[in-house]
Amino acid sequence: MNRISCDVIKDVLPLYYDNVCSEATRAIVDEHIAECEACRDLLQKMSIDIALPTEGVEQYKREGMELQQIAKRWNRSKLIAFAKGLIIATSICGILILGYVGLFKWNFISAPTDVFEITDVSQRKDGNIYFQAAQTDGYDLNRVKYTLTDDGNFYMTPLRPVVKSKHQQKLGIFLIGNYNFDVKQQSASRNKEIQAIYWGTPEDRILIWEKGMQLPPASEEVEAEYNN
Repeated sequence: MNRISCDVIKDVLPLYYDNVCSEATRAIVDEHIAECEACRDLLQKMSIDIALPTEGVEQYKREGMELQQIAKRWNRSKLIAFAKGLIIATSICGILILGYVGLFKWNFISAPTDVFEITDVSQRKDGNIYFQAAQTDGYDLNRVKYTLTDDGNFYMTPLRPVVKSKHQQKLGIFLIGNYNFDVKQQSASRNKEIQAIYWGTPEDRILIWEKGMQLPPASEEVEAEYNN
């Protein structure tokens, strides 16, 4: 067989090294490098250049693991930041809602008695105390709280939020309601005899009735209203 030139062998050495050449070509290269030291050295150099040292492989593995850890920490930090942002946003919304409710809806401030008129205080035939309550300052009344103290005083306390709202009716006096107070029933339900009824608070109050007080009889219209 004619000797194959080194130039041809050099051209097929990469195929030989990668083991993608034919069996015939591999046999020719084997025969050539067995006799040609230059081509044999070139093949060996290719092996050295292409082969990755074990230390390099381990280093790349470590660096890859470190990158994975960094990516995990980054994703975890993004999740934590999102959770913190959500908590802060929810807290702010809650504070705003509570602030709105506290200022406009939460009825915990007692209205002063000088903006109310208590009229038609009378006693019905069944012993109930009847009266009308109206307000004169033009603001809505949201709620009336009922409290019986240890000394037997029953307080009907009108409550408003911090920010008052005007009622729709443009009259100077706005009727809150008619009250038909059953002293006996209220005393029995609270296991304490009621001695007096007040509109307001212990510090700011209007006496409506107290035990032993003689009240005028209720009108026929009132009796008819509650007897129907």
